Amino acid sequence: MTTAAMRDVFFSPFLMMMKTKQPNKSRGKITLAVVVYVEEETKKKKKRNVGVKSSSREVDKSDDCFVVRRDVGSYSVKKETLSSKLLLLENVSIAIKDNIDVKGLKTGCGNPDFLRDFSPKAKTENAPLVEHLLREGGQIVGKTHMDELAWSLQGESYHYGTPRNGRALGRIPGGSSSGSASAVSQKLVDLAVGTDTAGSVRVPASFCGIYSIRMTHNFDERMCHEGIVPLAKSFDVPGFFANDLKMLLRATKAVLKAFPDNTNNSEEESSNTNSDDDRIIKDVVKFVKLEDAFALATDEARGAIDTYLEKNGIEYETVKLKENQNILEWWDDFRVQQTDDVWKAHGEWIRKRNPKFGPGVHERFYGAEEVSEDTKNVERAREMNRKRAEIIRNEVFRRRKSKTICIVPAAACAPPKLNEDASVVNDLRVKTLSLSSISGLTGLPEVVVPCVSNKNELPIGVGFIGWERKCDVALLQTLLEKRL
Repeated sequence: MTTAAMRDVFFSPFLMMMKTKQPNKSRGKITLAVVVYVEEETKKKKKRNVGVKSSSREVDKSDDCFVVRRDVGSYSVKKETLSSKLLLLENVSIAIKDNIDVKGLKTGCGNPDFLRDFSPKAKTENAPLVEHLLREGGQIVGKTHMDELAWSLQGESYHYGTPRNGRALGRIPGGSSSGSASAVSQKLVDLAVGTDTAGSVRVPASFCGIYSIRMTHNFDERMCHEGIVPLAKSFDVPGFFANDLKMLLRATKAVLKAFPDNTNNSEEESSNTNSDDDRIIKDVVKFVKLEDAFALATDEARGAIDTYLEKNGIEYETVKLKENQNILEWWDDFRVQQTDDVWKAHGEWIRKRNPKFGPGVHERFYGAEEVSEDTKNVERAREMNRKRAEIIRNEVFRRRKSKTICIVPAAACAPPKLNEDASVVNDLRVKTLSLSSISGLTGLPEVVVPCVSNKNELPIGVGFIGWERKCDVALLQTLLEKRL
């Protein structure tokens, strides 16, 4: 497959939506779309279909982001089994993305055919990630909608409708963790869990005007992958959404508590989330602004971030990559490696079951086999990705004596309108994916902090990339110290 042909398949989802004649009455408006999960109490209705139940009416309730929603406390660990110590997430309401297993619920991954084939019954175990959140006192209230198998950044689901962007009505929420970001932006939950491969936590946070963290890639094999449906294992990692940095810090500590080397804190300090010590970093940390990344953003996004940095007193050094590097060109090889991983994870199922995907997503999945079969090109892309990761580490982080936080736009633009014209959106989408590849290639943690456009007050996110693997907690503490 030529580079131009691959761009047509993988970089133009909106164009594919225009070319593919698949009716969808719910597209163009925010609809109430609920997956009907057959649970114990519905077994009496033997003839009831399992699938999609969609209403064409306008949503008048803020539950369009949930696949299934229950009262607080429905999914929690009994108090007598919890530690007597102060819990990091006691009474915190949590929403879970629908590609992560929750005991007693099904995992649909945003696609009815996947739900049918892989989760005909409710899961009997929690993903280790979920288990850690529960054991720190978290209260899971339900599972959230997502783009199909997590392979989109738009958040406009062909099957289940579009979750509401609580901070920018009439604009897309971003994906693939669209429902999780939506739930937090509407303040329906305190905390939401997502997954990020190529921006699926960072972009929704930027579009919805909320905080998020993409954690260090593979900080722990079980926590990052067990009980979580993969997209591309080379880059997949969990992340969190919240309305402030303190909640992100509590969630991150809760997950990393089992791994003392990851937290940069003693157990005693980790349990005290309200202490001023949580915001004190002894080492000097400096900020750098990566000009190569800002060159991909719109004037509106650059202006908003510059204003935000100045307003908050963030002093930084400007950095530009050497060796004639063009981050926009990096995405080609990132996508090749990602697509190879995707086909290895889901190719056998796609061949056997011929699942139905929505426009854009369909073309990516059914074009993945050809990309994966070109093994020489895949290995070339993997090697280029390794080299580019080293360029970032060397040029941005290692050449400086102090710990360094790299500032980048979390997305290339403010959230596009629902059903925005393909000619307007596609170029910005490719630039956003290119920005997302920086943390993806290096595996470093990235925190997104919201700011607003100087032009129309639309949400725009600024990304802060940590200086080394597993500095997640220290990165959040540094940003808290800056009172962002």
